[in-house]
Formats: sequence, C-alpha cells, structure tokens
Amino acid sequence: MNLSKNVYFFILLNIFPLLLAEPITVLNAGFENNVLGDGAFVTFADDWILSNIEGGDGLAGSFNPNSSQLTNEALEGNNIGFSNGQDFSQVLSDVLIANTAYTLTVGVGDRADTAFPGYRIQFLAGGTVLAEDNNTQASVNDGFITSTVEFIALVGDANLGEALEIRLINPGGAQLNFDNVQLNATAIAVPEPSIYVLLLLFCCLGFLRKNSFKS
Repeated sequence: MNLSKNVYFFILLNIFPLLLAEPITVLNAGFENNVLGDGAFVTFADDWILSNIEGGDGLAGSFNPNSSQLTNEALEGNNIGFSNGQDFSQVLSDVLIANTAYTLTVGVGDRADTAFPGYRIQFLAGGTVLAEDNNTQASVNDGFITSTVEFIALVGDANLGEALEIRLINPGGAQLNFDNVQLNATAIAVPEPSIYVLLLLFCCLGFLRKNSFKS
C-alpha cells in the first residue's frame, strides 16, 4: 500500500510540479522616480514612452495627488501615472520564453473630481499584442481597480525571443491614472512522454487490483 502511494505521488509531482512566479523588472513601475509635492506633476515619466496610441492629445506624466483628488492618493509610494489622453508604453529587457505563463497587473485609478474614461492594458512581444484587458472591470471613482492580463507562451509561438512590452492606454478624454505595474512569469514544466505511460500503467494496475478484490 505504501509503495502504491509513493508511485502515485511521484506521478502527480512530475505532471503537476510546484511552480513559482518570478517577477520581471518593470522600470519606474510606481512612477516614483520624481520627488513631487502634494498636487504636483511633471509631463514625463522616466523609463516610459508617452505617445498617442489611441489618438489622444492630452498630457501625461507623473503625478502626486493630494487627498482631495484621490482620498488614498496612491496604491504604493506617493506618485501615480496620469494620462489626459496620451498613453504609456515600456519595452522590457526580457523576451518571450516558451512554456511560460505571464501575469500582468496594473492599478487603474480615477480621481474623485473626474469621470472614468475606461482603460486598456496590453501585453505585447515584438510589437504584437498578445493579450489585453479592454475595460473589463467595473468603473471606479476616487480609487483604483486592478487590471489583470494573462498569457501563456507555448512552443511554436511566432513571437518567442521578441522583447516584451507593456502599454497603459487611455481610450477617452478624461484623466486616467495608473500605479503599481507588475509583471510575473511562471515556468510551465512540460512532462516527459514516459510520465504519461507511467500514469496509464498505474491506472490499469489500480483497476485490476480493484477488480481482484471484488472477485
């Protein structure tokens, strides 16, 4: 009986190994590079490219909101990113790797004194959009929601080896805020074909043993 249990757990551990997420570096992920007083802002954000992906022409940059603009001000630190129309993008030093699950999370915020314009968060490799969150979370006022974008890169993906990219997009005209951008990668262990043979053999042995008990 103990031998059967050992074989059982050996098979399970090889098919479903414990996987740990590893963080991928996002520079200036909380927009904290600039020291700003309450209510102050600058129309740039270190390590982020500001552009008009959606055709907006308003300013964007780093912002330290005061409590009248955002009650809790920021998800972490003091600053947030703000967009009055322009969008944020950052090409990372990491590339897309096969058999890897990627999870991108971004705090998306709305000031107490502005309307919520919606949002789009995109995960890319080599300039190709792999996955996105197109305004799936309920609108928020005076606070943040968490946008989550997930993608699994498999063997044969045309974008393997291409540089990863993050885009934070404001599709409307009102101010939109971003904070605490995080990207994690989890390696997916692909079982050897022999493991499936062992699993099938173990199931057959279990079936035969069960039937022998009945007889």
